[in-house]
Amino acid sequence: MPKGYDRKSHRNHGYFQRTLYPVHSLLIIAPLLGFFHLAGLYHDTNLLGPKLVGQLLGYFGATQAFLPALLIVVVLAFQQILRRDPWTIHPPVVAGMIGESILWTIPLIGIGQITGRLSQIAANASMKSTHAGWLGTVLSSVGAGVYEEFLFRMVLISMIVLLLADVAGLKRDTSTAFVVITAAVLFGACHFSGAQLTGSAPMPWHDFIFLAVAGTLWGALYVYRGFAVAVGSHIVWNLYALAMKG
Repeated sequence: MPKGYDRKSHRNHGYFQRTLYPVHSLLIIAPLLGFFHLAGLYHDTNLLGPKLVGQLLGYFGATQAFLPALLIVVVLAFQQILRRDPWTIHPPVVAGMIGESILWTIPLIGIGQITGRLSQIAANASMKSTHAGWLGTVLSSVGAGVYEEFLFRMVLISMIVLLLADVAGLKRDTSTAFVVITAAVLFGACHFSGAQLTGSAPMPWHDFIFLAVAGTLWGALYVYRGFAVAVGSHIVWNLYALAMKG
């Protein structure tokens, strides 16, 4: 619970405060998860993100296919309870978050176009569909956006900031900046093969740097604009990159 919490203070919250309510992220993320897993019964996307979450749960004996999605929903609901934010849903806030997701993707699209790295990034990205067609493309984009943001932003950033700031006693702002960049580098590295990362095969450093920049943007969005905005921007970028790949 935040220090100095006052339930009445929520009445004065505006758009930017309300976008950080986990209930609004939950309202956006839950349908995306439902769509991804239901449609995924017919179109196997073979994405790394859901597999990693599934493997993590498997260590604890939880192997059901729906559990990765349930885990994300439970985490968001738990955050909402811990923060004691109102459960009231504000449709204009949700619409604004979706609009932000699109707007925050524009800088990445611009950089990709200017540097000419867009086609290479799309070809090397791990969020590829094993089936042709628009449904496979959309499924890959949604699944990668949700699960990669969950792993590299919500889980990784939150856990390491907790260790550095609350356990080690480092300044929270400094810890957050360090972890956002670290998570972005790891995010970029996961899009390449082991041979490329170890130097056994040519490493496309321009693509790696671009993905690290994108990961830094999404990390900052997660910290300051909330989980759903980071996920939305990631999905919009995935759709654009895969569409450009053709």
